[in-house]
Amino acid sequence: MLQISQERQNNANSWRDIWTQSELNALNFVRSPLWIVDMEIQQICWGNDTALKLWNVPCVSILKDCNFASQIPTSLHSKFRGKAQDKAQKWKQSIKNKIINWTFEDRETSISWRCCCSDIRTTLAKQAILVEGISLVSNNNAPELFAHATDATDAKIPAISKLMADRASIIKLLSSQKQILEVISSDRDLEETLSLLLQAIEDQLDDSNLAIALLDKKGKPILEVKSYRKSQGKGKKRKSRSTPILSSQQAILGLLIVEDSSTRVSTPEEGQLMHFASHIAGIAIERKQTGEDLELAETKYRSIFENSPIGIFQTSPDGHYLNANSALAQIYGYDSPKDLIAALTDVAHQLYVDPQRRSQFTHLLQENDIIANFESQVYRQDGTPIWISENTRAVRNKKGDILYYEGTVQDITARRYAEEQLRYRALHDDLTQLPNRSCFLKHIEEAISLRGDRANIGLTYAVLFIDLDRFKAINDSLGHWMGDELLKSVAKRLQDSLASHHIIARFGGDEFAVLLQTISGVNEAIEIAETLLEKLDTPFQIKTYELFTRGSIGIVVGNSHYTHPENLLRDADITMYRAKLRGKGRYEVFDPQMQIQTLAKLQLENNLRHGLKREEFCLYYQPIICLSTGKLRGFEALVRWNHPQRGLVSPNEFIPLAEENGEIERLGWFILKTACHQLRQWQAEMGSDRQDFQLNVNLSPLQLRQVNFVRKLEQICLETQIDKSQLKLEITESCLLEADISRDRFQQLKALGLGLCIDDFGTGYSSLSRLHEFPIDTIKIDRSFLKGLQEKTHPIAIIKTIIILAGGLGMDLVAEGVETLSQIETLKSLGCNVAQGYFFSPPLAIADANQWVRQRINDDQSNSI
Repeated sequence: MLQISQERQNNANSWRDIWTQSELNALNFVRSPLWIVDMEIQQICWGNDTALKLWNVPCVSILKDCNFASQIPTSLHSKFRGKAQDKAQKWKQSIKNKIINWTFEDRETSISWRCCCSDIRTTLAKQAILVEGISLVSNNNAPELFAHATDATDAKIPAISKLMADRASIIKLLSSQKQILEVISSDRDLEETLSLLLQAIEDQLDDSNLAIALLDKKGKPILEVKSYRKSQGKGKKRKSRSTPILSSQQAILGLLIVEDSSTRVSTPEEGQLMHFASHIAGIAIERKQTGEDLELAETKYRSIFENSPIGIFQTSPDGHYLNANSALAQIYGYDSPKDLIAALTDVAHQLYVDPQRRSQFTHLLQENDIIANFESQVYRQDGTPIWISENTRAVRNKKGDILYYEGTVQDITARRYAEEQLRYRALHDDLTQLPNRSCFLKHIEEAISLRGDRANIGLTYAVLFIDLDRFKAINDSLGHWMGDELLKSVAKRLQDSLASHHIIARFGGDEFAVLLQTISGVNEAIEIAETLLEKLDTPFQIKTYELFTRGSIGIVVGNSHYTHPENLLRDADITMYRAKLRGKGRYEVFDPQMQIQTLAKLQLENNLRHGLKREEFCLYYQPIICLSTGKLRGFEALVRWNHPQRGLVSPNEFIPLAEENGEIERLGWFILKTACHQLRQWQAEMGSDRQDFQLNVNLSPLQLRQVNFVRKLEQICLETQIDKSQLKLEITESCLLEADISRDRFQQLKALGLGLCIDDFGTGYSSLSRLHEFPIDTIKIDRSFLKGLQEKTHPIAIIKTIIILAGGLGMDLVAEGVETLSQIETLKSLGCNVAQGYFFSPPLAIADANQWVRQRINDDQSNSI
């Protein structure tokens, strides 16, 4: 071992003596490991510090003999020596820049790397193989010492050039290298750079038999660059050597090829020169490719920048445009980006409608460095305001100072306009363009918040709720188009009648509301309401039609009790309905008692629904009497509600409520079924003595409008097996005026064999002219005429007219509400022979009504005897 070590020591020293210290230092600049294989004694010594450190792995014992060599363990040394000896013998004549793989193993350690081998010759005729490690792969026990040892870069070229024995050649080569690197750094054309490189190689290889070419990785000449020297050995057999051109990432960029027709052995200097040339070519090609990639990226960016439909910009922090694209110029109304940059030098005051918006914009950028969807209104070049949305970031230097702002701009004027239209439509009525309920509530809310301030100066506010009278009749008879035109005319007339600071809204249908924002009190609100009613009384001229309508108005004056706008509208609505109940075409001022009554009505409505489910309703029967004989002619069936707390509730109280909430349908069928069952029982009891007996049942107009009303009524008659001629349906006179109740419906009922009676006749006024159009059997004179019989004026004349009309049309007459004997005498004298009222009997429960029927049966039997 000591002998071998000493031999290796001497060998190392010999190589040290051959190379100067500067050359040795140059070797250490190479980052990959270098070894020297002595071709004479076939030994290995270190080439640079990196190689030396490679043997210092923990699993390999190290014995340093001197500063220049280290002992390799015998097992590893023998393997390495054998491999090196075999390689040296085999490649002694052709080891020109070959790439080989070396693998050394020792116990648990395995080290592999790719190596580039070249001949080394010196002036002392020593020959060796310089082995340069390119990449290292080791197991997990190997150190990470050589993770960095994969790139020789700038130090590699001068280090290898130091191995050249010819000093003059070294100086010349270094000079060429410097020139070529300067050309590369100046970003000159690649063809010029590579031509200069080939020229430098040719100058080094002064041999007329050589030809040099650069090929890309596909085998094609790189930019058609090739050696200018022509080979003199025509027709001779040629040999070629190639060296790969590698990138900084060890990717193959091409090949450097040298052709030679001579039989001489290539020198180590030629090998080093090839290595040098391929490295320089790799730098030049990679730099050119990088430049082309950058140029392509810049071209793409410029294309995106110029052709983007979105405005792109860069501005200085103080508001100067540094760069802009065509889209931005178009958005702002300029012919070109150049014109925009020249014109806009202070964007805060020249561009933004609100200069403070620019301050807010820059403040957010300084705090957050980025801002998204920042919307502002700006001026175009012609002064037209538009809306834009900006997405911007602040660009800073390493110190954190803002260099400039860059970002994008989009014209969102159309979107903003659409949003404003949506907001407008959300708060306004499409037909009249008046504020709608939502908007009106906001105004009331504002009035409530200002009430205290206005009260201090003696002012308040009020809400007027307006509902048109007879609008439904106009809408149904003339069509919805005419109804819409009337609503628009009403809206304009109301607007024209109000001061500009008051607000009018439409809630839908024929309902309007007015907010009197500043009034002195309830008297001023009443004066305004009277003015509006007067304006509504004036006819409306729509096309060729002259339309009449009136209005009912509910007035609520604001006070400290109102804190929610909905409560004001609720009370105004209640008050408006009170005005309608009291005769329409008038106003009412809210009284808290109205709210109590409304709550009671609501409670009654709830009780009505539950009462129908619990069968709390029953029928009472009021006798109808023949005045000449005093004989029972029949009954009028009247529904009663046996309320669990209130007792019997009058139909005048709950029938309108049932019609309003839709429960009249269930209640109506209950009345008809119950009456038919009772009629069938009486018919069975009376037998053949029932010919002139009648049972009258009242119908609501809403029942007559039901599509399947006639079919269901016929089914009830069949189920109860009644004599249909003795069932008479009472219909109010107003039904004759209902446009949606056709004469066909009355004909269908008559075809079933039922009797038809007009109740409360004389109160509809205009129905007299249409009475003959309907198949009516009986007319009932309204009780209001009987109350005036004592005066013997107009009621008597009207009763006479009705009697004459009925006689002429072949109809029977019945007088309602008879309460005195004098009324009976008068009716008999006028020719009315049938009546009903409290003079005879109030409505009776079924047990009492049965007594009347039995009495009639007894009377009939006595008369027959």
